[in-house]
This record gives sequence, structure tokens and C-alpha cells, in this order.
Amino acid sequence: MSSTRRTWVTIFMIFYAVLNNGNFSNAPALAPAHSTDDSLILTLTQQEITVDKNETILAKLTADNNGTSTWNLSNLSFVYVFPTSRQLYTSHKSFYNQSLWENQSTIKPSYDSSFEEFLPGESTSIFLPLTAPNKDGWYRFYFRPFIGNISLDRLITINLQVGEVPKDQLLMPEKQIAVSLDDQTATLYEDKFEVAHFKISSGREAMETPPGKYIINKKLDNVISKTSPHYSLPYWMELRTLDFLYDGYGIHGLAYFPVNSSNYTEGRNYSRDRHYTDGRMYEGWNTLGTPTTQGCVALSMYDIKLVYDWVEPEKTLIVIK
Repeated sequence: MSSTRRTWVTIFMIFYAVLNNGNFSNAPALAPAHSTDDSLILTLTQQEITVDKNETILAKLTADNNGTSTWNLSNLSFVYVFPTSRQLYTSHKSFYNQSLWENQSTIKPSYDSSFEEFLPGESTSIFLPLTAPNKDGWYRFYFRPFIGNISLDRLITINLQVGEVPKDQLLMPEKQIAVSLDDQTATLYEDKFEVAHFKISSGREAMETPPGKYIINKKLDNVISKTSPHYSLPYWMELRTLDFLYDGYGIHGLAYFPVNSSNYTEGRNYSRDRHYTDGRMYEGWNTLGTPTTQGCVALSMYDIKLVYDWVEPEKTLIVIK
């Protein structure tokens, strides 16, 4: 056995996150252990959570050491992540204006210190601190567990019911993006659960984004606009009406055009809210939150990739109003 294998062994962990409907989801993952030969099995059980607006609580999870290895609870932490990717997006603040963990990249649970050395056959409780958003509704949050600096392979889902839930959220499609032209925001929903909230820019005066209900028809990594000056529109998501009409509108990242890199400074802002990076000059860099586009819905270059990965053509409803 190699020294690496003597130091790190494969542990199969099963996390059970109780969803709002009471069902359990299983998530096997890998983690390091103190032992070199024995496997450790943990079971985390998350109860359904109902909270008031802005209420701070401790979400209770139970842990059972069903293996033969000793594990240190102080090594456990949770990181808030976006649901579409195994990547971590914790440095970004725009998931929620009222994020539960807006100012924290890593959440350390509390536990009974007498269980810090978590012995085989023992069972204990751990508590994850959270503060509810300040708006009534259902919310869904995803966490990736860590043991030390080792990222586990699966996500933990926590669903919250906050305050008096709006009845119009009860009947929701599998995935929906609600675009508010007044607020210049886009809110992502999975069923009735709100999962993220982003700033957008919609169409400017005389080129307004038309309200209505749309379906994501298809996704393309990049398209060229048909109108002058023929910008590149990254992470294009084409919109069609429920009657299968196409008007050329879509959701995309900030428009850009290629430039000679020798003429510009990496990461510098230029006139008219332009920003240069990696051979591209982006338009509207500092104007998110105000209508500036030619009719499409634009998101920041950071946010658009997350939304692009999350959207499913023919399954994602877009409501613009």
C-alpha cells in the first residue's frame, strides 16, 4: 500500500437531506479519515424547517458513526454553493441580496464538544446556524460538505418555509426565471423554491424588453447580434413564446467585441462603461440594474454562466413583467 493510501482512505458517507416533501435523498461521497484501513459511514438527517422572516435558528442534523474509524467533528464544515455545478462560487455576493450566508464562505456547525473525537458506534447532533431571508416564501439552499480541506462529492439540500407563503408559488413549473423589469432582477425557482436572485439589464428606451411568458428554446455558447455593431452575446439562451413564436430575444451575458490586446490594459474600465479583459471589450460593465440592452435580458459575466448551466431547454419557463 502506498504512503498516500496509508494516509488517506476511502470513506463512504451517506447524507440524507429531508426535503420539504419529507422524502430522503442519498448522496455517497468521499472523505479522509484518521484510520488507514477502516471505512466510516455518517448519516446526516435534516428536518423540515419553518422560520419567520429574519429569524436566526440552528438547523439540527444528526450524525452516526457506523464505521470502525474515529472521526474529528471539528473537521466538518459546509460551503454554500450554486446548485448547477461542483465548482464553488462563495466569493460572489449576488446569489441573494438577502443571502443566508452572504458574508460567510464557510459555515462551521456547532456540536457537543465531548463528541469532538467521534468514536465508532456513537451518535450525536450537530447544528448549522442560519438566518432566514426577510421576504415570505419557500427557499432552497445547497451546501457542499467538507472534511478539512477535502471537498465531498455531493450536495446537501436545505429547504425553508419563511413566514406566510404566497399562494401563487404553489403551482410552479420545474424551473422558472421571473424577470422584473421594474426591479431589474431575475429570480430563479425550482418548483416553488427560490434558489437565486441576480441583477439584470433589460432593453433601453425604444428597445424595451417585451413582457410575457416564454420558454427557453435552445442554448448556444455564443452568438453574434444581427444588428450593428454585431456584438458577441455569450451564453445565449433563446426565448420563444408559448405559441412557438420567435422574436429574436434572449438571455445572455454582457455583450462584447474582440479587440487587439496590445492596445488595452487587462482588467481596466474604459469609457461608456466598457471593461477590457482577455482580448474582449465588454459593454455595460457598470450598468447592471438599469435598462441598457437592445431588448434582451443581460446578466453579469459571472452570473450568466451559472444560469446557463442551470437552465434546461423546453423545461424552463421565463416570466417577464
